Amino acid sequence: MKIILTITFAFFLLTPISAQQFFRVKTDFSIKQKNADNTNSLTMGTAYYDKTTKRLTYQISFPEKEVWVFKDTLMYVFKNGKFFTKKRSIMIPEFTIFHLALSNNLADYGLKNTAFKVEKIEKDKGMVITTYKPSGKMAMGIGKILLSSIDKKLNGVIFYSPKNEISSKVFYKNYINVKGLSFPTTVTQFTYVKGENISQTTYKNVRVDQMGDEEFYNYNIKGF
Repeated sequence: MKIILTITFAFFLLTPISAQQFFRVKTDFSIKQKNADNTNSLTMGTAYYDKTTKRLTYQISFPEKEVWVFKDTLMYVFKNGKFFTKKRSIMIPEFTIFHLALSNNLADYGLKNTAFKVEKIEKDKGMVITTYKPSGKMAMGIGKILLSSIDKKLNGVIFYSPKNEISSKVFYKNYINVKGLSFPTTVTQFTYVKGENISQTTYKNVRVDQMGDEEFYNYNIKGF
């Protein structure tokens, strides 16, 4: 299941701010993973996110058919239409690329009006680089975050440990505009756990505020 941790890596202590007009997004995706242990994997499927319910569903078509539902801090796995398992997850739906894009908070990664404060802003060859540092109680165990933007669109995020070591880097490319929603269709993440792990997610057929598909937007997890 570690592939899911790299789909839409977002910092779990952020606080989303004001919502905008968009409330749903559906997109096909493929994830190519290259791990530090020289193993590779490919995951394909369709993602459904509803901002009003804060529920994220992945309909996996490859390598095997499954449904993963994320709600609050839990991940529910269904196989062949039947409940398989439930576990804790560090990927919380409202802190993913889907929620941030729908809420118009992707450009600053949702960091404004949080416990992170802007330390400095630099410009380099058309790129704006903003350094955020944690403040208050958060400053004890969390490092700084660097955001780079081009033409007011998020280009990259670098996460640092409290020891000022890079723990993860994420880059957002190939933006498209769907009904006024700006959405990056290529997300590449580098994480450094026992070496360098690389994950590239490609999004296609992005649909916004589409009605229907209720069985996935509101996948039944009651009683599990």
